[in-house]
Amino acid sequence: MKLLSRILFLISLIILVIYSFDFLECNNRALLISFIIGFIATFISTFFVENDKLNTFIRRISAVIVISILAYILIFGVIWSFSKRP
Repeated sequence: MKLLSRILFLISLIILVIYSFDFLECNNRALLISFIIGFIATFISTFFVENDKLNTFIRRISAVIVISILAYILIFGVIWSFSKRP
């Protein structure tokens, strides 16, 4: 399980970098959903392994990214849609 969480973390980071530096600028939605699911799965899977420094680091980085994604969805998805714009 430790290996699985580390592989998920690395794959999610690679997908995030590819999505961030999308040279075609097509904003591929599949990549966006892939790295969101990857980081959420990484965050959850780190709770099933023993605590060492690397797993704690991976858990904290994944938590920051998951919280950022949820805050982004809350701000721009919910609050922005209810605001009165001219």
